[in-house]
Amino acid sequence: MSTSASMLVEEPKIVPPSVAHSIHTIPSVSSVASRIEAQSEYICPACNRPDDGSPMIACDSCDLWFHWVCVGIQEPPESDWYCRKCTAKIDGISSEKRKKHKKKKSVF
Repeated sequence: MSTSASMLVEEPKIVPPSVAHSIHTIPSVSSVASRIEAQSEYICPACNRPDDGSPMIACDSCDLWFHWVCVGIQEPPESDWYCRKCTAKIDGISSEKRKKHKKKKSVF
């Protein structure tokens, strides 16, 4: 009976310290907060530089943030603002719709 009882007890596994440390370590709140803060830092796609405190604007289509200086803005726009890439997409869609509309009219 002692043999069956000893068979049920598992031998402790030897784990290298580097692996054991990563398994049993819970990240501190401050390290998680600093990673979140680093991920939420805005990078201007025009210059690839982070938010430096100068005014920035978000594209109302893709939500990327740009320095005003990088996109030639001197005052906040009164309506929606779109970056060049989104403006080109919007213009491209509009011109495609116009072309389709013209083709439909020319058929009759």
